[in-house]
Amino acid sequence: MKVSDKTSASVIQNRLANQSNKLNQVFNQLSSGSRITKAADDAASLAISTSLEHALAAMDAARTNANEATSLAQVADSGIGQIQDGLGRLRELAVGAANGTLSDAQRQAFQSEAEGIVADVDRITQSTEFNGTRVLEADQEFQFQVGTSEGETIRMETGDGTSSEALGLEDIDLSTASGAQAALTAIDEATEQTNAQRSAIGAVQNRLERASVNLSSSIENTVAANSQIRDLDVAAASAEKVRTEILQQSNVALLVQASQFPQAALNLLG
Repeated sequence: MKVSDKTSASVIQNRLANQSNKLNQVFNQLSSGSRITKAADDAASLAISTSLEHALAAMDAARTNANEATSLAQVADSGIGQIQDGLGRLRELAVGAANGTLSDAQRQAFQSEAEGIVADVDRITQSTEFNGTRVLEADQEFQFQVGTSEGETIRMETGDGTSSEALGLEDIDLSTASGAQAALTAIDEATEQTNAQRSAIGAVQNRLERASVNLSSSIENTVAANSQIRDLDVAAASAEKVRTEILQQSNVALLVQASQFPQAALNLLG
């Protein structure tokens, strides 16, 4: 026996150091819930996971854009719906005023209400806003970024707008039978124009909703993929923790025994 031989003790100490490092790693993983707590754990997987996380953030922003754009389209659709309600009432008035049994004085009551409806058309056009922007004024163009790459956009245009001038309602006159007859044609044309505008907005809204659903699906799948790469298998990590602790305790006991070897040799010599 070599009294000064410390090889066994050195080997055990190295094992204890490795086990201590392993325990620290497992503790970090269990406390964070992540398999990768630093680049050294798995550099390749960390790079992939980081790219996925960046993609997730971008897709979430695009989904927010799509949802906000849908809200804008809904506001515009609601505004045109109110204008169409007014056009419906305006047509009723024109049909009534066109009747030959009425006097011009009686038609004046129809004209007064018609003027109020036309004024409401302009008021709704001016007051229908989203985030401070009037969405029914003429020549408005909205471009919505609904993807994470250049060109992944959806556009919505307001065309001629919905003002009384754009709809040809400015000169409606129900004070005479002939004026009421002419008003019927103008009102029908305005109704067709608002129907076309509302249909265009509805088509955009459908596209935005599909974009949002698609982004939600992509986000869900990307989260799952990132979870497979980065999330910790808690059961396996807990088992590894117990295993390493047992080995550590065993090596501590062995180190104590190894430190007693020289004393045992002296006792034999004594």
